[in-house]
Parts: sequence; structure tokens; C-alpha cells
Amino acid sequence: MVRKHRGYTIVSILVALAISLFLLAGVLSVYLSSKDTFNYQTALAAASENARFAIDDLRRALFMTGRGLLANESPFGTYGNNVLCNDCSAGGDIITVVYAGGYDCQGNPVTSKSQQTFFVENDSQGNRALKCMIDGNSSTKEPLVSGIEAMQVLYGVNDDSDDYANRYISADQVNAEGVWDKVVSLRIGLVVSSGEFKIPQSARKLMPTGTQLPVLDQTFTIADDSRLYRTITTTIPLRNLTITER
Repeated sequence: MVRKHRGYTIVSILVALAISLFLLAGVLSVYLSSKDTFNYQTALAAASENARFAIDDLRRALFMTGRGLLANESPFGTYGNNVLCNDCSAGGDIITVVYAGGYDCQGNPVTSKSQQTFFVENDSQGNRALKCMIDGNSSTKEPLVSGIEAMQVLYGVNDDSDDYANRYISADQVNAEGVWDKVVSLRIGLVVSSGEFKIPQSARKLMPTGTQLPVLDQTFTIADDSRLYRTITTTIPLRNLTITER
């Protein structure tokens, strides 16, 4: 009597292995794609959050420009000497505004005339950050928002006395024309990054190293650091400068 052996042949095993490898490759591809998407969305959310916080802080303080000042008192800092100038630091423009009352850029009550200076500089970890300084005292420097790579400022000049800006020009141009008394608004441009959150290699192809990002009247060159960069612009009316008592 011949006993029959039952089991799998080598061919059937090889076929099963091939199918398993094919399915595993599909699952791995889906996983990697999902991971890349998650990393990109995380970086985008971080950059968007940095932008929102920076704009909120800037609007809160800059909106106060000129409050409580007399008609002969300037609502802006001195031109030059890194107090009020364009492209005078590695982080772009520096702006100083003056007001009395309300709160300063660090949340402290303002009881007398005070200068608030905003600029971009490295923080203690070597990362770029939006900072503010009070009354020109370097010991009061404080980072407000990290992930801010550069800031540009244009000044809205009212040429026809209707309290609305007719054009936006740099601090150099305002100073050359002597029209500081006609500034009624500010246009702020920021370059923000995703900070510690990196984007996947596939996303870097959309914005490769060396890409020039326009930010108001200047451009910003993207570094080779695997971070997500974006620009954001806001316009801030200076209502305290358009009140007839000013």
C-alpha cells in the first residue's frame, strides 16, 4: 500500500511569499506616505501658529502707536542707529514706536511715555525669534515668538489728508521725503518657519534650497535646513495718529 503525502509544494510556497511581499510593500508605502503627510501637516501647523502669535503681538502693541502723546512728540523712534531703519539687522527691519498708556510689548502697564522696539534676532538656543525691547534698554530684550526668520516694515503715507494711506514706502524713503508726520498705518511682512518640525524630502522639492520668498519690498532666501517656510503680511492702522487732537 502506497502512502500519499499531503502538503505544500515549493512553487506554492514561493507564490505565497511573493504575494505576502507585494502586500507588505503596499502597506509600507501607505505607512510612509501617511507619515510624510503627518510630518508636513505638523510643520505647516507650527509655521501657521508662529505667524498667528507674532501678528497678534505686533498688532496689540503697534496699534497703540501715538497714544497719549502731545502733537509735537514723535510716535516713532529715532531714524538710524538700529532704532528705526530698514534692513539694518540680519533679521530685516527694526521698528520703534512710542506711546503712553495701556500695556507695553511684554504685558506691563505703561504709565508714562515709552518706546517699544521690535526686531528679529537669535534666541538663547540660536533660533530666530521676534523680540521686543523697552525704552532702548538692551537688558529688557525678550523673545516673543520663535520661528520668525525675518521682518519687513513699510509705512503707509497719507498724501491727501483723508486719513488713509495712499502708498507704502520704506523707512529710508519716509526719511528722505521728510513725511513721518503723514504716516497713518504700517504694513508688516514676516517670514516664518516651522521651527523644530521638519518637512519630508518629497515636500522639499516644492520649495528647494535657495528659493526666493518675496516679503513686501525684499526677498528671503530659503536655507538648507529641511524646515517649512512661509510669508505672511498684515496692515495695521494707526488710529491714534489720525485723531484731530494729535
